[in-house]
Amino acid sequence: MMTGALLLLCNFIVEKAVAMIGLQATGLLGKVSIASLILLTIWTARYYFRRSGEFIQIIYNH
Repeated sequence: MMTGALLLLCNFIVEKAVAMIGLQATGLLGKVSIASLILLTIWTARYYFRRSGEFIQIIYNH
């Protein structure tokens, strides 16, 4: 029973967050923040891929 209520609450929070992001996206500030978020995600992913690539090379060389 408790987990069901918790899931409902999480779903409500996610929906509100998505709605807020959607409203902000109409403004220039929202577009800039979304673009920076995407860039940050790409940069982080590239960093982790590079690190894991080095890690794989180390394993492969040994």
